[in-house]
Amino acid sequence: SRHFAVLKKIFDALSSDDVTPLPRVDLLLHLEKKHPETLLFLRSAVITRESMTVFDAIESHDDPNVYYGEIERYQELVQDDSSSNVSFTRTKYVVERCTSERDEVHEQVWRGSAGGAMIKGLNPNSTYRFRVFAVNVDGVRGESSDHVVVNTLCETPGEVKVAKKGGIGPDRVRLCWNAEDLSSTANRVALSERARDAQGFQKVLAEWTGSGGSGDDGGVSLDAA
Repeated sequence: SRHFAVLKKIFDALSSDDVTPLPRVDLLLHLEKKHPETLLFLRSAVITRESMTVFDAIESHDDPNVYYGEIERYQELVQDDSSSNVSFTRTKYVVERCTSERDEVHEQVWRGSAGGAMIKGLNPNSTYRFRVFAVNVDGVRGESSDHVVVNTLCETPGEVKVAKKGGIGPDRVRLCWNAEDLSSTANRVALSERARDAQGFQKVLAEWTGSGGSGDDGGVSLDAA
């Protein structure tokens, strides 16, 4: 396919060899700006056994980098006509997320040709309602599916380890874990709420003791020593 030849040229131009990966986002942006026809091809080639288009397979991969070997794998699936792994369709599917159950307000979160989608950017420990509808080649929208209710999982830190430097002392231990897991939106909100509550409690105590702060006038303070 000439479109995979385009991808090969991109890797040859932007990468030093077939082993060095390219940032996945950069590759897709380059296709969008320089090779829109190839991007359209990738959006329309559906890998049926994986229930997604080649574009969706590239975009939703967990690795932030894309290797040329991955592109070669998709090329083999597209070129192997006898395997019936790939089909082409102009019917589009739209996934919507319900933003207001009372008012039945929805927003589009995905659009593509595959029979499945990866929805990202959700918050942990949250409830979401999704529905899907099809749009035919003439742009006519079909009826929406029933909603599916999804409850995302709570985030947990990665494996907890003792820090290599200054980890264990006579009266303390320093632990470390995956900081990304603890910097999620949900955890940041929870921490800010706890901080706000602590400040409010501090103010109540100050009023109760007649102290305006943590000075030497006998007031009670929650500040750490």
